[in-house]
Amino acid sequence: MYLVNISARKFKVVAMSTEVALKGENTGVTSFLKWFRFLDVKSPISLHTESKWIGVKYSMLPLLAAGLRTPRDAGGIPVKIAKLLYLLNNGEKAHELGNKAKTKWHISFPTAKSKLRDRNVIEALSIESALEAKDKLLEVSGEATVYGGFEGLIAADVLQKIGLKPRLVYESKPFTDVFDPDMSAIATSIIERKDLEIIPLLKEDKTPIFVFGQGHYIEFAYTEENLILDLIKEAWGSFSLPLSDYTYEKLGFTAAHFIKGIHVSVPPPSRYAYFSDTAFLSVGIRVQKAESFDYAATRISIKRRGERVGAIKLVADRQNLVLVGAQAIIPKEKRGLLELLCLAVSARIPLMLLTQSAESGSIIDALAEALWRKTSLKFYKEALKNSRT
Repeated sequence: MYLVNISARKFKVVAMSTEVALKGENTGVTSFLKWFRFLDVKSPISLHTESKWIGVKYSMLPLLAAGLRTPRDAGGIPVKIAKLLYLLNNGEKAHELGNKAKTKWHISFPTAKSKLRDRNVIEALSIESALEAKDKLLEVSGEATVYGGFEGLIAADVLQKIGLKPRLVYESKPFTDVFDPDMSAIATSIIERKDLEIIPLLKEDKTPIFVFGQGHYIEFAYTEENLILDLIKEAWGSFSLPLSDYTYEKLGFTAAHFIKGIHVSVPPPSRYAYFSDTAFLSVGIRVQKAESFDYAATRISIKRRGERVGAIKLVADRQNLVLVGAQAIIPKEKRGLLELLCLAVSARIPLMLLTQSAESGSIIDALAEALWRKTSLKFYKEALKNSRT
């Protein structure tokens, strides 16, 4: 693997001839191309994709399938233009360079493929399948079943917008694969109030099935030699798919810099979805996964007219006084908070800095203050104890 035990001598060879084989089509690909070309304007890149477009956000695929967006509207770049802008090669020559390179970095942004094979299955797992789904969805009316777990919320929202009545399949207790139990219970109650039925996995389903997201009925295609997978496993110990568009974009940035010998921290895995007027995010480490270190967590509810419409939960490392995880269920008009939380966890922002930078009286301010009290109290007690011994 490229990430482990790479000697200084080997790295000099890579730096002299940095030939890259790049596979995929999502935002991570365009992010990598942009940053790699910023750092290296000459080295050849071999782009391998089955799509005519690259760079469309994963969360946009259901909108493409419903005919509410075109690839261009969704931020896509035609592959022909991408080759002209980024590769400095044409057609087959680019592929030949990548395949024949003696020193070659394999970078694959994994794609999802459904294991469901039936006449009533409609997929939106890639740009091409989403575009093919458009004609099929025009023939659908009434009830539709969404397979895809947490990310399936996005598809359910889109289907509801075009007049269908979606229901979401979950093979286990809803959202426990993304949130801590307390946050998953809040998410479930909010979703059910918005007239979306959450049902267990069905053995037989005669309704139209819309596949989007993650679940045991979806498999993931990726190469064995894969810099992206190596980076994540090295940093976080595991890799859960699919990741959010935000994480894919940051992984492209990270991989481009890593190849050129500039080591930047790998972004934490994050999951994002939305339904109706609510957005959902989980980034970094949850309490369920925080048993390996001394942690503190705090949660605050978001209410309107006495009714809970969301919640935010933060997890911190007590030893180092840094933020390591965040879970959020918030009204969509406040989704700017989600990027703030992603950045804060990615940068492992010190809690003291978070409390100082948050707007006074804001949700983040209240959370940061509560978390600071929980973490710093024990931190300073230990420091005082150690100073006396």
